[in-house]
Amino acid sequence: MLAERNTLCFFRDRATVAFSFLTAFIVVALYLLFLRNVLINSMYSGDWEFITDAQVPALIDSWVMAGIIGIVSVTSCVQALQVMVEDRAAGKDMDLGSAPIGPAELSASYILSAFYVGMIVSASTLVIALLYLCATGCVLDASGILACFLLLVPSTLSAAIILFAITSFFKSQGAFTGFSILMSSMIGLLFGIYLPMVNLPGVVLFLGNLVPATHMAAVFRQFLCSGPMDEVFSPEDAATFRKDMGVDLYMGDFQFDMAASLLYVLGVTALFFVISVVLMRRKGSRSATWC
Repeated sequence: MLAERNTLCFFRDRATVAFSFLTAFIVVALYLLFLRNVLINSMYSGDWEFITDAQVPALIDSWVMAGIIGIVSVTSCVQALQVMVEDRAAGKDMDLGSAPIGPAELSASYILSAFYVGMIVSASTLVIALLYLCATGCVLDASGILACFLLLVPSTLSAAIILFAITSFFKSQGAFTGFSILMSSMIGLLFGIYLPMVNLPGVVLFLGNLVPATHMAAVFRQFLCSGPMDEVFSPEDAATFRKDMGVDLYMGDFQFDMAASLLYVLGVTALFFVISVVLMRRKGSRSATWC
């Protein structure tokens, strides 16, 4: 019931719902207005074996759209957790604490509502992205599309748990707003949306590879980009493209394949889940002492 209440609070605020899509809209606008032709021309003028191929624009489109899906999973969850910060700033968490529920149940309600919102927004974005790719002639297969919808579950759940652990430290709306703006500004760079991964500085590349959402974006790219890559590249060139564009991620000499990326995401999510449990218990101890 609390998760339902938090979800309804989110969707009743139309401005908050709009802002949950804002980062994706900004990235799409930048891509279509400025970056698309630059990226496509760089592909034609690069050291690849092909000269002209009709699937090159579709390949770049699918690469960007997969990254956007990874971004929306994060931005929608952080916007949904705004309800928690507003409750805390207004003292509503004290009112909810007087009910016969513990801090664990209250915290779980915020995580679940963030997961619900993230799934709805991410699924909507994926549908729009798939419609765009189909309209532009991108080669897609049914199994890859189904896999992308299934991958929204770990992607969104990971974002909800990790962001809950981070935003639980914020006690004011201003601090949360600053964090949200900073994250929205940096997330496209860390994911390699604005620039290919090969063009990122070493420190930024290393930090980006630590973010679970970067791994989820890479997995989405492995499914959405596979068709156009097969049409455009030879196997040798495809391996270079996958590394340079962040379809395959590397930590030093170690390559994250799909299974390794998913295991990494689950491991980091489990770590932050433990952190969230510790925070719940500390909050419960403080409440008991205050009483």
